[in-house]
Amino acid sequence: MNKRIFLLAAVMLAATLMFGFQTILADTASGNVSITNAAPTMGTVTLWNQNGADAGITLAAGSTVIVTANVTVTDTNGGGNVASATGTLYHSTSTSGESDDENIHLTNSSCVLSGVSGNDVIATCAFTMNYMALNGTWTVNMTATDLTGESVSGTDTNTVNDLAALDVTNTVIEFGSMALGANSSSPTTMIVRSQGNIQIDAIYSGTNYTCTSGTIPATNTKYGLTSVAYDSLTTGLTESPATQTGFDLGVRGVATANGADSEKNEYWGILIPTSGVSGTCSNTLTVTAVAG
Repeated sequence: MNKRIFLLAAVMLAATLMFGFQTILADTASGNVSITNAAPTMGTVTLWNQNGADAGITLAAGSTVIVTANVTVTDTNGGGNVASATGTLYHSTSTSGESDDENIHLTNSSCVLSGVSGNDVIATCAFTMNYMALNGTWTVNMTATDLTGESVSGTDTNTVNDLAALDVTNTVIEFGSMALGANSSSPTTMIVRSQGNIQIDAIYSGTNYTCTSGTIPATNTKYGLTSVAYDSLTTGLTESPATQTGFDLGVRGVATANGADSEKNEYWGILIPTSGVSGTCSNTLTVTAVAG
């Protein structure tokens, strides 16, 4: 055996005999730090109209439209740290904190969070506006809240346009069976219902009646706001449009309780010629809303 190897082995043996065998084990420790929460911030809120454009809002007669508001929310703890968003949409006669009202106040308590990118997330609030939402300035107030309850809010405004609209609930004004030369001893009722967001008057026009044989002039039909016999009705129907001022049909929820349609009766009568007509007679009656 090589003398050097023999000498090394002897030294190792001597060390083992002197100090004994030792086992060396590894251990671990962890670092720990708490990140202070940063409150979110908000960019520019935009209230879009029914077509998704940054322009005035046009309502739909007797129906609803969807308007939206959105904003980019920034949270330096990460966009996913934003937990929720809410929004209110209210008329200039209301405030953000008031209760919902079909004419002046809407709430979305679960707006959509989407498009997380780094520290940013997009919040979008949709609102269903009904035809009786009042014209004028509306404000949206959006609030975003993070996981610790820190929140930020922002607003924008848009204008709801005037909507003069109505609906006639009767598809036919039925005068029944009448003799030659007779007129309506009691009127026929037509119900006119508001379908817009402003007080309105009504514009009436009508064609001559076409009968199985002969015609009845449109002017033989009369109408008014009081339930009276033909001779006491105030206005004759004309072929050219004529405005009935003083009709003054109000807005649902303003002229009535919330949820109750705003309606008004128009009363109609007819005079049958003394000769020259027979069979069934009909015409076309047009009723148009105009700001009153």
